[in-house]
Amino acid sequence: MSLISLSIFLEFFRFFPAVDCDYKLLIVRFSFLGIAALAVVNTNTAAASSMVIWVVLDIIVGKFRNRNVSTVSIPGACSAIVVGLVVITPGAGYVQPGYALLMGLIGGAGIFLFLLGKKYFLRVDDTLDVFSCHGVGGFIGTVLTGLFCQRDANNNINNGAFFGRPIQLWYQMAATLVAIVFSSVCTAAILLPMHLTIGIRINRLDQIRGLDNTTHGVIIEEQAIQQVKPSILRQKQTVQPTAKMAVETVF
Repeated sequence: MSLISLSIFLEFFRFFPAVDCDYKLLIVRFSFLGIAALAVVNTNTAAASSMVIWVVLDIIVGKFRNRNVSTVSIPGACSAIVVGLVVITPGAGYVQPGYALLMGLIGGAGIFLFLLGKKYFLRVDDTLDVFSCHGVGGFIGTVLTGLFCQRDANNNINNGAFFGRPIQLWYQMAATLVAIVFSSVCTAAILLPMHLTIGIRINRLDQIRGLDNTTHGVIIEEQAIQQVKPSILRQKQTVQPTAKMAVETVF
């Protein structure tokens, strides 16, 4: 849990100012307009609101599963922060903080429900829920940016669908579809040759035993330490009476 929390802490700062470009260029170019500050505020707001709605839904689902005590999953809360960061990334410098709050709520709730459905209805191998959090979250954020972007927040852009320019929503969706096609083609071009040559998955037995054991040797090392500990304890038990006898003999 501590390593997961630390990684999310580092990931949080990686997203500032929540745009996929050179942040120094952004600050130099737009800081006098306050857009860099807006991006930072929106980043925090969306991440916080996403985590809050995720925790609330986690408690509600726990109640329906007849848990006696309401518990919150720490990895789930950390994933919710990442979801909020991903959702706000397309619109961090283009929406008002109130809409950033709403985007975080929509993204957190949407991804939470998507993960529930994937768990029970889909048989896909989505390691660390990367596609769910980053893929679906990015799609949601891009579409919502087309709805909520506003010239009052950034006069370098056009208004979104909620502010009298619905064509912007279609631009956002078209850009998303292009990105999906491009990513799919590139991924297939990389993975298919690997699948046909060296393979891209480990065998099922190694999956059952666990990658920590079969690939990294972590469990084996821990077992070796556990085997050495009894001998160390026996040595300590032998040394302590001997030292005590030696002291008694001297005095």
